[in-house]
Amino acid sequence: MAHYQNKRIDIILPWRIGDAILNIPMLVCLKQLNKKYNDNNKIRIIAQPFLSKLYAPLDIFECKPLTVLRKIISHLKPVDIAFFPETINTNWGYSAKTKYGLTNSFKKIIKFDYEMPFMNIKKFKDFLPAELISFLLDKYHLSLYSITLFGILLELGYSAEQIIDTFDLTPDPLALNNFKGFLLPVMNEKYVVFCMEAAYGRKGDAFRCWNENNYIEIANKCFEDFEIKSVFIGINQDFKLPDKPNFIDLRKQLDLFKLAQVIKSSVYYIGNDTAPLHIANIMHKHSIGVYFREESLLDFSPIFPELNTQIFCPPNLEEVYEKFKQNYEKQKI
Repeated sequence: MAHYQNKRIDIILPWRIGDAILNIPMLVCLKQLNKKYNDNNKIRIIAQPFLSKLYAPLDIFECKPLTVLRKIISHLKPVDIAFFPETINTNWGYSAKTKYGLTNSFKKIIKFDYEMPFMNIKKFKDFLPAELISFLLDKYHLSLYSITLFGILLELGYSAEQIIDTFDLTPDPLALNNFKGFLLPVMNEKYVVFCMEAAYGRKGDAFRCWNENNYIEIANKCFEDFEIKSVFIGINQDFKLPDKPNFIDLRKQLDLFKLAQVIKSSVYYIGNDTAPLHIANIMHKHSIGVYFREESLLDFSPIFPELNTQIFCPPNLEEVYEKFKQNYEKQKI
């Protein structure tokens, strides 16, 4: 049984889409523990408005947008406990009777009642039980970042043994099959989704991006070999796509909710290590992630690694295309 029962608990998600998605395993486990041990805690997810609409169909917990009004309400009717997996300025002003977080020396105005040192991805092994880490790595192959979040469950009073005995992560409940309300003609056809940028198009993260011409060549091969069109997503339109009927440019035309539905209707996803890769993963789409930061292969890998092929610094486009070809042909069998 946890330390806390019949409490109101808020978990304020990171604003980065990929990081927010990597919170899902911990949240699923928390729901399972809360139910199994009859703790009757009322738990909510608080997320940036653009994320709350994506999270709602998962139906893990009630999901509310983090707005100025919600911050005001948090002062008038503070919940019992709030967990802040990420210390960022956008969380400033959100109140609770007891706040958990990890102090960031650069965010001096943000204070917590209790520290969460296990959230330091470089030091979490000093704070989490070895048997819990091994279980999450060996059975579920979770990213190191996702594993650090299980420290929140320990803070709530659950033991490593209870977590190991209770946690069950299967893809089916997280398929987001109940997305509705958006349809484009291309979504009735076969297409691969490509994302050629990273970190929301920020130029400072250009080193995380594979050369655009490689993606163009792969898209051409997809059409030549399988008559599959290619849909390009993102917010950066600096690179001009070829004027061909098999290229569909949806860059800067989709909000996050519509983007998720476009990916859901696709046959495959190929792109850099960035948010849409994680969206594709929780919607059961086979994907190829192109990585240029070695630590990201383990630290921030997608939740379901069996659906994602990681390629680090690909020497040529043929290596990536052959992986796609092999995986796609297996799906067709």
